[in-house]
Amino acid sequence: MIKKTIIVVLLNFITFSSYSQEAPSLLNNRFEVGVGLLYAKVGYEQKLTNKLSVVGSLNYNMSYQNYNGYSETYSIGSIKVEPRWYYNIEKRKAKGKNIKNNSANYFALEVEYLPKAMATQKFIDYHTLFEYAINYSTTYNIKRNIGQSNFGYEYGFGLGITHLKERYHPRYDYKHNDLVILLKIGLNYSIK
Repeated sequence: MIKKTIIVVLLNFITFSSYSQEAPSLLNNRFEVGVGLLYAKVGYEQKLTNKLSVVGSLNYNMSYQNYNGYSETYSIGSIKVEPRWYYNIEKRKAKGKNIKNNSANYFALEVEYLPKAMATQKFIDYHTLFEYAINYSTTYNIKRNIGQSNFGYEYGFGLGITHLKERYHPRYDYKHNDLVILLKIGLNYSIK
């Protein structure tokens, strides 16, 4: 008797679940390859709700320094996690605007880890005490698709703080505030 009751309840649940309709999501899960002014990245964006997503990416960053007439470029790899809030994607959809590849405005909280293991030897030679750095930033971004293609562009700005850890001086961690200015140009591929 109990087995029959459980089977009937499960069948009813499966039947009602198959008929329940969920609103289609506006955001897409997507793989992303990006190239910018001083970076390149490969990442994946996972939707969480209709307006929230999280991006995980591997980045290759370049920096330029000019000190007393001596200029040099350095590069380092990084790992970034970036929750995004697409606040106007529903409004863009209602107005009939292109939202392919999550084309909308969004706010992001970025956490980027730059380990010594992902730095080039040139970077390590210049920053001899470097152990790792962590960047925390909040940014406002505008992302648009070019027509119905998979090519899009993205730009934004924000404020960030960098925590730099030096290897031989654990009591003297160096911290400084950075203004983060982003210019992103990349190829976006949606995965549904």
